[in-house]
Amino acid sequence: MKKWFKKMKPVFVFALWTCITVGLLISTVAAVNYQHHLPVKSFVTNIDNSNDVFFITQEDIHQLLIDNNYETLIGRGLQQVDFHRLELIVNRDPWVKQAQIFADANGNVTLNITQRKPILRI
Repeated sequence: MKKWFKKMKPVFVFALWTCITVGLLISTVAAVNYQHHLPVKSFVTNIDNSNDVFFITQEDIHQLLIDNNYETLIGRGLQQVDFHRLELIVNRDPWVKQAQIFADANGNVTLNITQRKPILRI
């Protein structure tokens, strides 16, 4: 019996590592699939006003998104939201220096905006 176990030990070790690898692969695919189908729970817009520049407001951003057929993101699946296109839409505004949009694992979408600093104010 001991000889048989010694011969079969590498097979058991290989089978164990194979099961662990397949289990991790399946759980990773399931987690990615879950996150892609996760609905957007909230949409938060943060505008950096650290330079005391108030040329753009959250209402302006909201209207910009409505004008580009993004009335509401809440309830849509995360895979249905084109984050790159949203960034491009917001970055086209002349008062936006940089826009970053991202989603977290809970379905919250955040839009961070940095405003341009005017050279001359009349």
